[in-house]
Amino acid sequence: MNTRARAAGPLFLLLALASCASGPSLPSDAEPERLLPAGALAYAKLDRELFRAAAAALGGPDAARSAKALVDRTDTVWVAVSAQSSGDPGLLAVARGRYPSAGSLALALRSGWHRDGLSWAQDSGPFRVASAGTKALAFGTVALDGVLSAITMPGPHPIPDDWRAAWDADVAVFVPRPLASLAGSLGMDPDAAPLEAAMVAARQDGDAYRAELVFGFADERSARIFAPLCRLILYGAAHSLWSPRANDILSAAEWTVAGRRVTAHDFSLDAAELAAFLTALQ
Repeated sequence: MNTRARAAGPLFLLLALASCASGPSLPSDAEPERLLPAGALAYAKLDRELFRAAAAALGGPDAARSAKALVDRTDTVWVAVSAQSSGDPGLLAVARGRYPSAGSLALALRSGWHRDGLSWAQDSGPFRVASAGTKALAFGTVALDGVLSAITMPGPHPIPDDWRAAWDADVAVFVPRPLASLAGSLGMDPDAAPLEAAMVAARQDGDAYRAELVFGFADERSARIFAPLCRLILYGAAHSLWSPRANDILSAAEWTVAGRRVTAHDFSLDAAELAAFLTALQ
C-alpha cells in the first residue's frame, strides 16, 4: 500500500478541511465493504489509531499532522488496494465518522483541485475525494464513480463468508493472494505454496493490539505440510517489518493447525507495526 508519499500530505490536508456536498449518502446500516471493488490485492479495516499510524507511514510526519483533523473525526476506514497498469497500487477507501458538509466551499476555493462529477480531483496528483453524507467519505487514488454508485447498488461483500468472523476484529487486513502481494517484501517465491488467503486480525489490548495471523489453504493436507512455511513467513515479517521487537513477537506467538487454517496468535503489535504491514503490500 505504498502509494505516492509525496502526494499524501495534500490529500490528508484536503480531507481534514472538508467533505464535498451533493454526493449520495451512505445509509447508517450499510456495510461499507460492499462499496469496495471485488478482486483487490488486499482489503483492510482500520480504527482511528491505525488510521493515524497509516497516515504517518504513507506520507511521513507532514501527512500525519495534516491528517489530524480528519483522523479525529473518523471512527473506521475500509480500504481496497488494487493493481493498476501504471505499476502503482490503486487505493479506494470509505470512512465513517463525523464530517462537515460545509467543506465543499473550501474545496472550490482551494487551488490545485477541480470537480470531477461528484468528486474532487487533484490537478497534478492522483487523489480524489467525495462526500457520502455527513457521516461518510470516499477517497482514493483512482476514480470514485464505482464506490459512489455502490451506495445505491452495493456489490457483494469482498471478504469470503468463512473469513468474516476474523474480519470482525477491531482491525484487520485480508490478502487473497498473500505470497503474490508480500513475496517481494519478505524475499520469498510467490509460488512457494498453495496458500489461498491470509489475514491479520487484531483487537485492542491496552495501548497495543492482540493479534493473530491466519493462513488459509485449499485443503487440510496442504495446511499440515506447509505449516512450517507459515512460521517462516511470520519470521520474515517480524524481522523485516517489526524489528527490533522481532524476537519478542516470535517468542510470544502460539501456533495451531486446524482444518485448512494455520494460525499464529496471542502476539502483540502496536499501531505503527500494523501500519508497517499495510505499507508492505505491493
